[in-house]
Amino acid sequence: MNGVMNAWRGYRRLNAPSRALAREAAVALLSTRVGVRLAGFRRWQDFLAWLTRGSHAFPASRAAEIALARAIAHIATATARHLPIRSNCLERSLALCVLLRRRGISAELRMGARKHAGRFEAHAWVAMDEIVLTEDGGARAEFSPFPGTIGRAEGQAR
Repeated sequence: MNGVMNAWRGYRRLNAPSRALAREAAVALLSTRVGVRLAGFRRWQDFLAWLTRGSHAFPASRAAEIALARAIAHIATATARHLPIRSNCLERSLALCVLLRRRGISAELRMGARKHAGRFEAHAWVAMDEIVLTEDGGARAEFSPFPGTIGRAEGQAR
């Protein structure tokens, strides 16, 4: 109960736009969890691209774009931590791509794999150029990235 109260207090301390972003992140995370399970990764990714097709390119400087992307990633990560369901890295990364794309911010969904203790493991993360936006940027260094782009979240071609 203490954790729920702390999460609620943290949410109430956010300004109105950040609270709206946290709600949007919760909807994106929950719908992505269901969408990937029902439609599969590729179909859900295509649906998300269609859903955000009218986004425009970010108008400010690259530094401002990166700062905003990091702030969005931080709120999305905090939201994921406090939801009653646990999302995996793919679901969190897809949801973050949607949040960024809706704001015209260009980012890439990346995936990698490794063999650890005899088990195959995969990981997904979001990056802008070589800047990792997801909370587990250190962990992704242990994974060999798949070549090419898995998915690009952008409003318009640059």
